[in-house]
Amino acid sequence: MPSVKIDCSQLHRILSKPEYPQDSVVATPHGLVVVEIQGVLNLPTEATSKLNEETADSKTIIKDNLSGVLPEELSQQEKGQVDMMAIKIGELQLSEGSDQVTLLINNTQRLNGTVERLNPPLGLLKFTNNADEIGKQVHLIDIIEKKCVFKTRPLPV
Repeated sequence: MPSVKIDCSQLHRILSKPEYPQDSVVATPHGLVVVEIQGVLNLPTEATSKLNEETADSKTIIKDNLSGVLPEELSQQEKGQVDMMAIKIGELQLSEGSDQVTLLINNTQRLNGTVERLNPPLGLLKFTNNADEIGKQVHLIDIIEKKCVFKTRPLPV
């Protein structure tokens, strides 16, 4: 059976304690969180210039956060694939001191949910393909420990 070695060189950095209390944060230090929803969301069908302007800063933040995460040996082309167009679809609001969370979608829908721990946590892996199968590499990028669960259908705002 074929196998490949997983590069865990970033594991110490991933698991290091952030400066903020862990229970007050949903996302990982790299901004990743799992969102589980029920129903259909009314998302924008195309990016408008307003959305592009709003997400220009977000794209920079995403690239800055991922710059330390991506392995140095990735090619420019592979790093360029990270610079995907971001579209702001909503706003996630956390209630302080509780596990309640609200997701507002385009000022038209509202979802109420909770923050839950993933047991076991999810590992985010990056597969890099070389010309030959022997050179295939897998990098551990991040570990996701929490998710936002929205068990009810979206409500109109």
